[in-house]
Amino acid sequence: MHRVIVALDPSLTATGVCDSRTPGRPHTLEPPDKLSRLARLAWIQREVKLVTADAWLVVVEGYAHAAKFQAHHLGELGGVIRLTLYSLRIPFVDVAPTVRAKIATGNGGASKDEVFAAAFKRLNYAGHSKDEADARWLLELALQHYKLPGRAQLPAKNLEPVAAKSRPQWPTLEELDAVAAK
Repeated sequence: MHRVIVALDPSLTATGVCDSRTPGRPHTLEPPDKLSRLARLAWIQREVKLVTADAWLVVVEGYAHAAKFQAHHLGELGGVIRLTLYSLRIPFVDVAPTVRAKIATGNGGASKDEVFAAAFKRLNYAGHSKDEADARWLLELALQHYKLPGRAQLPAKNLEPVAAKSRPQWPTLEELDAVAAK
């Protein structure tokens, strides 16, 4: 059984994507600028279907509840992505931005710049996109949780549990394998 994990850092302009088959090559889904809001959501939905088609699990960065700009639009995007995965019967896990920051830096309040710098230092990320780096960290979190091959050696403090309210709700390996077998 292939345990393909896809990580998504949702964005209306450049959704970060990282796949467990090629963790060193994250990329972004960048809709054409000319698309209207609904056409943009449809474009992203179509691309998410393509990149998650054979996923065993998808890890999605959760909502930044303190976001000041475009919160409603990002909520629509998050809903489209989650509904798409649900309709395709692909299990997914939401990961709070603070959890992504914690695994990357050891500090759940770290900035996106600090998380980006940590990707260079700890994951040998050589790209230029914070969205890609975030997706790579989301993939790393799943690899660490399930103790799958290819995970990085991270400081113990980065792997310490986060507050219970922020902890991702990981399905068991058995649950994931049962869904994949259908």
